[in-house]
Amino acid sequence: MKRAVLAGLVLAWSTLAVGSASLFAVSAPSQSPEPPAGREAAFDKTLVQIEAAQVELVRGRPAAFKALWSNRDDVTLTGGLGGAIEKGWDNVSRRLDWVSSQYVDGSREHEEVVRFIGQDVAYVVQKEIIRFRAPGQTARVTQELRAVMVLRLESGTWRISHRQADSQTTKQPAR
Repeated sequence: MKRAVLAGLVLAWSTLAVGSASLFAVSAPSQSPEPPAGREAAFDKTLVQIEAAQVELVRGRPAAFKALWSNRDDVTLTGGLGGAIEKGWDNVSRRLDWVSSQYVDGSREHEEVVRFIGQDVAYVVQKEIIRFRAPGQTARVTQELRAVMVLRLESGTWRISHRQADSQTTKQPAR
C-alpha cells in the first residue's frame, strides 16, 4: 500500500515537473522573441493608465484602477497593506475599495525595474513611493513598496490579473 502511494506521488511529481518545465520553457523571457511593436505600445499605454489610476486610488477613488483589472475568478491581490491573499474579482474588488479608504490626499511615483511582454501574458516589476495622510491624521506618511503586476491579454486588452506589493525594501534577516 505504501509503495503504491509513493509510486503515485512520484508519478504526480514527475508529471508536474515535466509540465512546469515545458510551461517555463515557452514563457521564460530568454526564450521569447521580441514582442511586436503594436503589442509593446499597447502595454506601454496600459502602464501609463495603471499609474494614473493608482494616483486616483491613493486619493480615495478606486474606480479607475478597478476598471483595469480582469474580472475573472482567478485574479489575485497581495497588497502592500498586508492581510490575506485575495482571490476572485469580488474579493479583489472589495479589497481595492478598502485600500482606497486608507489613503488621504495621496501622490505616487514609481521606478520600473524590469518588464516582460509575452504573447498574451506580461509583467512589470517596480519600486513605488506613495506619500499620503492616513484617515484622521494630519502628518504625511511615505510608503515604499516593491511591486509586481502580472497582466494578460483579454479580448485584445491588457488586464491586471495579479498584483503583489510589500514594504520590505530593505534586507530582512532570516528568522
